Amino acid sequence: MGPLKRYSIQLVKTLGERKERRHFDQDPIVIGGCGRSGTTLLLSILAAHPDIFAAPHETVALMYWKPDPSDAGRMVPKRLDRFYRYLLVKKVPPQARRWCEKTPRNVRSLGRILNYWPEARFINIIRDPRDVLTSKHRKNPDKYWVPLNRWVRDVNEGLAFKDHPRVYTIRYEDLVQNFESSIRLLCDFLQLECGPEILNWHEYTTVRRNQAWKGKVVKLHTDSVKKWERPEHRQRLQEIMQDQRIVDLMQRLDYT
Repeated sequence: MGPLKRYSIQLVKTLGERKERRHFDQDPIVIGGCGRSGTTLLLSILAAHPDIFAAPHETVALMYWKPDPSDAGRMVPKRLDRFYRYLLVKKVPPQARRWCEKTPRNVRSLGRILNYWPEARFINIIRDPRDVLTSKHRKNPDKYWVPLNRWVRDVNEGLAFKDHPRVYTIRYEDLVQNFESSIRLLCDFLQLECGPEILNWHEYTTVRRNQAWKGKVVKLHTDSVKKWERPEHRQRLQEIMQDQRIVDLMQRLDYT
């Protein structure tokens, strides 16, 4: 982002807000959920839609909040400049009407996000905890990526808003196993046309690489479903199934 590094946070916010108002006439789409649940895949799919301008990397712009100086009862994002720095150096396609940001821990700020943007849409993605919690870290293959407590907390944070009209809860397994029907329902929620670009997302997406993947974007496949059944995860699986909090959530989410 070169020359923007020397700009103050406030200046970046001011310039970013101007560009945001100039290009987008709808409130944003925000993606969250526990890590390793498919947030990157979901972002890449939505990034194929011509109406959406997607930040390809996690900006963590919505993780930190502070009281609004002009309204003590309102919370505002403390570091929205982290998204604006990306927005300012990128060309926004003329058809794009809203932006999309993905950071898994957005799910922990869900209520504040909905309050800050009156029409924002939040997508909470959930995945079988046995697959999430047996996912090995990309840079440290001897280490599991997600601690048990994190999955419990993040899933509970999202489920607290399950019935909110601007929150859509989607299961990773439904997305990869029943893609077309799942994406049509999601487009209805987002008030987007479900056109050829998003149905053939792997050809049109602007998010083609991400640190969560080992390589480039590929067509959807189900190879990552039930990876927990592999023998090398037996001990980890026992640990998971001995946690009553996880077992209770699995039953609630129909992962039995």
